Amino acid sequence: MLRKSTISLALTLLMVAFISDFLSLFLAFSCAIFNNKSLLVIVLIINVLVLCVLLYSKSYEEGLKDPNRVKYGRMDYFIYKGFVSGLLADIPFILIYLILIICWLFKLKFFDVMWIIMNIFNLQYFPSVSILKQFPIALVVTLLPIPLVSGISYILGYKQITITRKFIYKKDK
Repeated sequence: MLRKSTISLALTLLMVAFISDFLSLFLAFSCAIFNNKSLLVIVLIINVLVLCVLLYSKSYEEGLKDPNRVKYGRMDYFIYKGFVSGLLADIPFILIYLILIICWLFKLKFFDVMWIIMNIFNLQYFPSVSILKQFPIALVVTLLPIPLVSGISYILGYKQITITRKFIYKKDK
């Protein structure tokens, strides 16, 4: 059974994905102005990193709070909460992709309209549009960051493991 906190985290992650889209909009326009291939790759990497950082912070925060909730009986132990919330947040994107792939496979005229809708929902992948339009099945790769980052960051937060401390502080040998 899905808990209220899991659905709440999923909605938060979905809003974070939309905020990332909005931030990517500015980079996409700057990329379109200069029309430089190497700039496209750099902008794509920056956009995906922005999405991952925003997702990481929200899921990690939730993971930090949950050990106390489990300890005091306010929720059951569920380490996969981040992955489940990420998958729930991905549902709108999955539906758009399924419709897009069906339109592509059956050569429907609705494909161009769905392509525009998909681009609006996934501006962080805007620089790779030409590649993705030739192979719409490759769109599955664009679905991976939300569940993976949210799941891993939730587990790291739950176990109170900070990545920055691992990079900054070195163990004596």
